Amino acid sequence: MSDDPEHPQSPSRTPIRRYKDANTNWYLELLELKNVEGIACGGQLYKDVASAREKLDYDFDSGYGCEYGPCFTCWTKDRVYFPVKYDGSEWISSVPRHPCDEVTGHQGGG
Repeated sequence: MSDDPEHPQSPSRTPIRRYKDANTNWYLELLELKNVEGIACGGQLYKDVASAREKLDYDFDSGYGCEYGPCFTCWTKDRVYFPVKYDGSEWISSVPRHPCDEVTGHQGGG
């Protein structure tokens, strides 16, 4: 956490990116989460990430340009995860599931 109130750091601004380059797979990233209670994707609600594999398991270029990653919302015991983009670059972000004192920075853009 930053002591600078103008530039707060919070877990919601930290992507859970698995890859260091632009190749991404939401399924592989979401599998790393603990305590998943549900995931909505493609107009359906799934009980866990493995059940949503057919909707999420493909590699795509998450670098700048067009957005290619599938839309989803994933709930864990403590957080809600979702895709974010800025100018076509994509990553996964999260916010607290329950009220708390964590401040959420601006998400996405461009």
